[in-house]
Amino acid sequence: MSESYFQKALSDFTIDFACKGAVYSMAKKGYAVSEIKEKLDFPIPAKTVAGLVWEYLLDSGTVLLTEPVYGEERKIVHYKKVQDQYGKVSFIQIKETVPVNENNLKKESVPGKAAGSGNTSGSEKTNVSNSDTEYVPCEFGKLLYQNKDEVMKKIHALNIRDREYVLELPWPLQTVWHKKDERVDRILRALD
Repeated sequence: MSESYFQKALSDFTIDFACKGAVYSMAKKGYAVSEIKEKLDFPIPAKTVAGLVWEYLLDSGTVLLTEPVYGEERKIVHYKKVQDQYGKVSFIQIKETVPVNENNLKKESVPGKAAGSGNTSGSEKTNVSNSDTEYVPCEFGKLLYQNKDEVMKKIHALNIRDREYVLELPWPLQTVWHKKDERVDRILRALD
């Protein structure tokens, strides 16, 4: 047991040291998992790259596992490029706590949710937006688990990067809240 634990810890350390920063940087630029894997010099399984991209999405606040509500604080991680006196470039991780308050929230109904779509609780799901950030609920993991063939047909018209975004990431079997952007809008429209 302790040997496998040590091997996993060593593997995690090696991956963090060798490529985690590069994966985060490329994920921030919008690269798909397969594109990141091709660009890395270090041989790493696609599943591991997908896990690192997912970790980046969670760390950066692009994806939230719980519905954002007012009165809470969110932690946002970003990186600052610094250069020392000898010209060596490095990155500093900066963690910020951003308050979400009642004054800068608005709620609206979920785009792409058809009537009678299985929400039997009687409460309508909502988008919550901060003054500069708006989130939309996404159920990609649930949809892929329930009927992958139907999802594949619906997203076939999307470009390859959008399809890979849905298919390559380890989406959980629950509703997640994704920061609203053009890519997510295109994907949600295709899934209608």
